[in-house]
Amino acid sequence: EDKPLMESLCPTPHKKFIRYFSQIHGTVANKIKYLKNPYRSAVIAHLAEGRRLDPYNSLEFELLKLIGLDLKGMNLVHAVGLSTKDYQHMGNKGMGLIWSPFSNLLLYGETIDLMAAHNAGITIALGSDWTPTGSKSVLEEVKIARKYIRKNKLERVFNDEYLYKMITENSAKLIGHLEEDPNDGHHGIGKVAIDAVGTFIVVKESYTNPHKNLILAEA
Repeated sequence: EDKPLMESLCPTPHKKFIRYFSQIHGTVANKIKYLKNPYRSAVIAHLAEGRRLDPYNSLEFELLKLIGLDLKGMNLVHAVGLSTKDYQHMGNKGMGLIWSPFSNLLLYGETIDLMAAHNAGITIALGSDWTPTGSKSVLEEVKIARKYIRKNKLERVFNDEYLYKMITENSAKLIGHLEEDPNDGHHGIGKVAIDAVGTFIVVKESYTNPHKNLILAEA
């Protein structure tokens, strides 16, 4: 509806300029407004999927910053093409990351720089991406993540408790619904705690360590 007005004010614009402001800018502006609302949940976006050195992947994150969507509550799925500097920017902004190792490894033979993301202070959750190239469930995905971590000798940092939090507390934190205060009237998720909304999965006790026991449980 704003297209005629823009054409009258700017008689010789590039066609992509018109397309951006008539079809895209409103969506971007609404996302920024939403993320700045103190009562918002989160935005989850697939971005920079592919190989690490693919220039298109690097460009996507630069575009995200350019349009002002590098905000707390903006969570990226994949983000394989980001550099250490990019991860530091995400950490400083309070952005989140959803790691999907199986889909990344199957399609591209590599995944995120997990240690760089951790060192940047990013909250990392685990996701299965989608079923064509991802796993069937997060319970399968966490086993793949564990094997990748052990193969790359990262278990000193990314131990079973860290993996457990990737599929419980960290996931809840990224969408702004982690249960933190039992007296705030907000019934959060992500923990077995007083006032939290709980979802229980009962599994056989095969290991005394509760984190390992869940991660290695079979469906």
